[in-house]
Amino acid sequence: MAGQQELDELLSQIHRMQKLMEEIEVSLKIAKNYSEMDMIGGSLFSDLEKNRTLDEVQEMIKTLDKLASEVREKVKGFQLDTNIHVKSGDALRVEDYIFDDWSSAMHIKGKVDDALRRIEANKEWIGSLAKELEGKKEACVK
Repeated sequence: MAGQQELDELLSQIHRMQKLMEEIEVSLKIAKNYSEMDMIGGSLFSDLEKNRTLDEVQEMIKTLDKLASEVREKVKGFQLDTNIHVKSGDALRVEDYIFDDWSSAMHIKGKVDDALRRIEANKEWIGSLAKELEGKKEACVK
């Protein structure tokens, strides 16, 4: 790490990643609620909202992956799990809309639950990295 400016830029990127992970987590919880609603007899509305939300989450994950790539170039050993896929394939989406069955709802809920676990682990890891870098920043200032 060359100096204060680089450290500030890196911390700024990490804070953006933290904020984005918070947004992803909130959206995943919304999608999970729609999935659970679907399992007990949801409607076309819940299917549409669930899939719209998952599409948005997948786009946010792409942004998170881009930010993680930029940070990987600066931090040796940076390992953020951005290999998260919540968007259902076309066949599953059609099955979810047409048959609106418990099986497809469970499959989608499982993907959402897995994504939530991964995001939570990422948040924990990046939080500890942020603390470490903030400590280095304070040391540079002194």
